[in-house]
Parts: sequence; C-alpha cells; structure tokens
Amino acid sequence: MDLDDNSSNIAVLKQAAAEGDSDAQLDLAACYADGDGVPQDAVLAAHWFSESAHQRNPEAQFALGCCYMTGEGVEPNPAKAVEWFRKSAEQGDSDAQYNLARCYDIGDGIAQDQKEAVKWYRAAAEQGDTDALNDLGWCYINGEGVEKDYDEAFRLISLAYAGNPDEPDLQHSMGYCLFYGIGTTHDPERGMRLFEASAEGGCEDAETEIRENKKI
Repeated sequence: MDLDDNSSNIAVLKQAAAEGDSDAQLDLAACYADGDGVPQDAVLAAHWFSESAHQRNPEAQFALGCCYMTGEGVEPNPAKAVEWFRKSAEQGDSDAQYNLARCYDIGDGIAQDQKEAVKWYRAAAEQGDTDALNDLGWCYINGEGVEKDYDEAFRLISLAYAGNPDEPDLQHSMGYCLFYGIGTTHDPERGMRLFEASAEGGCEDAETEIRENKKI
C-alpha cells in the first residue's frame, strides 16, 4: 500500500491492519520502524511485523527475524531470528535466504554448518543477490562447504562485482582474484587499484591487503 505522509492515510492503514490485512500490517510496521507518519516506535514495529509474519508474509517474516537478531523492539534472540529467516527463506525471499546462510556460516543462532550455508547462499545467488554471489565465491576459494574451485569462485565473484561495481566488499573480492590470479589471469596492478578503491570505501580487508602487499 502506497501512503502519503498524512494522518488520514495512517488511520486507514491502522484500520486495515487491525482487521487482519497482512500487507497493511507490514506497511504499518515499516512506518513505525522508520517514523514515517507516526512517532518512531521499535516495539510497535516489531508487533506489527509479528502480526503479518504469523500470516506467512515472507517480507514480514524476514523483518521480524532482523528484529530478533538486532534486538529492535524485542529481546535479542538469534535462535528465533533463525526460525523466522527460515520461514521466509523457504518462501523464496532472497534477503532471508542470505541471512540464513550467514547464520549457518558463522554459527549465529544455530550450529555452524558450512554445507547448509552454501545451500542458502546458492538459493539467494540464483536470484541475483550480489552479497550471496560474493560469499558463495569465497566458499569456493576457501573450500568451505564445497570443494575448492577457483574458476567457479571467479565466475561468481565476477557476477557479483558486475552487479554492483561500487560496493567496497565486492571491489575487494574482485581485487583479490586479480591480485592473486584466482580463477583468472594474474593482474596485480589492477588488483591493487581495486584494493585501493575498496579501502577508500571503508573495507578493512582491502586495507590489510594494501599494507601487506603494496611497496612503499
């Protein structure tokens, strides 16, 4: 539901949400989360995300998972976050698939399982999620959850980089492949240029590469 920033539209949204419209509940939650037309209120945002999520709205399920992961409007509970990410991911939400993969990857809210991480990275990557493409590429570089495959790593990271070439993390990944010849022609000069661009964007991994490799 598209809303103008005025009280009458908020009143209509509140009425629809109270009557059980899951999309209205999601929109109202977002209004409370952002302070859009109503005073910002994380507790009410989490409440309406929950109402919508319990009606199997995948966007709301993802948002509620984020609330439990960060403690916005609810007590932090990574295990509950994983439960809601999974519900949303199983309905095909790529953001939830990526977050679920991350939880498996680092063991946050659930036992670490690299193969499950790869499964959900791949699901999100197949929908074009650049973060998932990038992280899946690193799984192939490091042999985490899959056999090492530098050609596949470069293919995935190239796709991620092409989709968002100004993203510092993706600049770092592409630079890493070029600097070390991971699945592609060894090109340390271009790799270092990408490290420098990435570091300018705040990527600490790129800063480390520059310190360790650049000749002063």
